[in-house]
Amino acid sequence: MEAFITSQSPSPSSSLEDLSAPLDSFNNTVIILTQSDSNTKSNSTPPQLIISVMLRYALECARRCQNNMKESIFSKIFHRLQLPMDTFRTLFIDEMDTSISYTRSYAELKTLIPCIVNIPSSIAAPSIVMAISYEAESSLNTFISTTIHPCSVCSGTQNVDNIGFNNELIFKQIISQHGGSTIVIIYYITDRIRSAEIMVNDLHPSINVTFPMMLPNQNISSLPITLNLCQGFNSIRIYNPSGYTPAVDRIVVY
Repeated sequence: MEAFITSQSPSPSSSLEDLSAPLDSFNNTVIILTQSDSNTKSNSTPPQLIISVMLRYALECARRCQNNMKESIFSKIFHRLQLPMDTFRTLFIDEMDTSISYTRSYAELKTLIPCIVNIPSSIAAPSIVMAISYEAESSLNTFISTTIHPCSVCSGTQNVDNIGFNNELIFKQIISQHGGSTIVIIYYITDRIRSAEIMVNDLHPSINVTFPMMLPNQNISSLPITLNLCQGFNSIRIYNPSGYTPAVDRIVVY
């Protein structure tokens, strides 16, 4: 299901005060992300820009996780999420180009304001660690001159190869509930030791990751790394200016 944008029109009886855009605690305009709710009447929501989105969780997991209650509960956490306007532009407007011929100079990368990390200190850590898998070949990602190959041993029967030099793979709409230090496992295929640069949300510095060569009896190998994610949606860029990276099957975010 595709994301779409709708703008609710104010009723004639609405006061001028109701017409103002929603503000956060610092009086900054925010955009409210919400899943459409058929049980909610249109006149029960204040006039404001509503971004109705099907979370990436649903796009990636619906066909395999529909009956998984833990996954369903996780998806409901993001039923309603407020984002500052500039963050919204970065996530949903500035980064919408998915052309495979798209090239980008790192000298032109914007220096973004550090993102929101909101870890409640009063809430005990959950006893169950939930994870979401993101396929490398997903149409939600950005492919810069990379190649999608059939792969019978891969989770989605495909992987993304030819990553390196000017070619890049960018995972999009990676969800983090609170942000901060996050374990990400990269599933890959390589017949030799290779390396890659990993950058989150186009924020410098990137981290350099070395991928060990697969063992003879392995079809897929995995490597856990730690990334600092923002609360809400994130992008994860995989590239190597001086060589090729492994072929990437998927990533799993905890």
